[in-house]
Amino acid sequence: MNKVARYNNIDLMKFLGMLFVVIYHSTTVKCNILDNSSIYTYINYLVRPILSTCVPIFFFCNGFLLIQKKFDLKQHIIKMIRLTLLTGIWGVIALLFLMPIKGEWFSLKEFIVSLLTWKQGWINYLWFMGALVCVYIVFPLIKSTFDYNKNIFNYCLVICMIFVFGNVLLCMIATAVKWYRNGGGEYVSYNFFNMFNPFRGIYGFAFAYFGIGCFFGGNQKIIQERINKCKLLNGCSITFCLLVSALLLGGWGVLSTKCTGEFWDVVWNGYDTIFTLINVLAIYVLCVQYNYVGGKLNRFIRIVSQNTLGIYFVHYILIHVFNKYGIKELAFAQNYLFNVLYAVIVMVLSLCIVLLLKHIPIFKKLVM
Repeated sequence: MNKVARYNNIDLMKFLGMLFVVIYHSTTVKCNILDNSSIYTYINYLVRPILSTCVPIFFFCNGFLLIQKKFDLKQHIIKMIRLTLLTGIWGVIALLFLMPIKGEWFSLKEFIVSLLTWKQGWINYLWFMGALVCVYIVFPLIKSTFDYNKNIFNYCLVICMIFVFGNVLLCMIATAVKWYRNGGGEYVSYNFFNMFNPFRGIYGFAFAYFGIGCFFGGNQKIIQERINKCKLLNGCSITFCLLVSALLLGGWGVLSTKCTGEFWDVVWNGYDTIFTLINVLAIYVLCVQYNYVGGKLNRFIRIVSQNTLGIYFVHYILIHVFNKYGIKELAFAQNYLFNVLYAVIVMVLSLCIVLLLKHIPIFKKLVM
């Protein structure tokens, strides 16, 4: 496939997405408001919703960049096979490293079962690769409709957003009504479109964000011009919108946790909410105003963006290494300032490992 122009705003989005992923996976702050009801814990919890943009950002960026490339079906199939094999290989690598780190050893049968079931707490973080391959499977249809019949593409995107974000919004409304009437109760998790929802049972939000990314990538010049011309889309107003949306998601999480008695993860459960959608779009608008002008920080952002796949594979193993030595229990680690610094260190170390592997012929394909 041919290369497309480098977009500095997408580099920044991928950098932020990677940073948010690492912060989420390496959380050192107390944020479970069921275990600890202090104001400090509530503040930590209400800060977390911004992290719910981490995975959606990557699907968005994938769609943004891929839609602009000249499509070659053969090369696309090869890429899907490669990503699938890489996921399996890194599943094996992660299990081999995590056994001595966790002090748990599997028999050959247990090892195979752990690999096939993507063992929770070990290699389940690789779920993203499965969702990405699923999106890539249907990408030839997405690309064809976008190139030759944009009306069909737009129709499919709108339908996808309705089935994903619309259904979740209906669930939230139904849940709120139920809580109001009964003073609490279970969370309403229902497929309102029943058997007519083509996105039931899979990561529908992955298709939605990928499709949105395709739309923005395919129309990026027009969209960027309109963003730059619209006075309402300035940095202050978009940042305010982002903060309000994140706060609303956090508020909903608090309400859900209190009413159900079960911890509501604003990151994992927030992916397919309207609030995270708003925040992803807000981050894109803010990143449009970013200009790469060189300098160490900007070069670092670009290098991270170029190596996000490798960093994604490596970072989880490093986090377990640090956890083994009790980094989460350290008194000075119980704040987001440390958590961000810690995440940056993990990201830098992961990047160093990736760059090292790229210089070893037999291993470089594992991170490219």
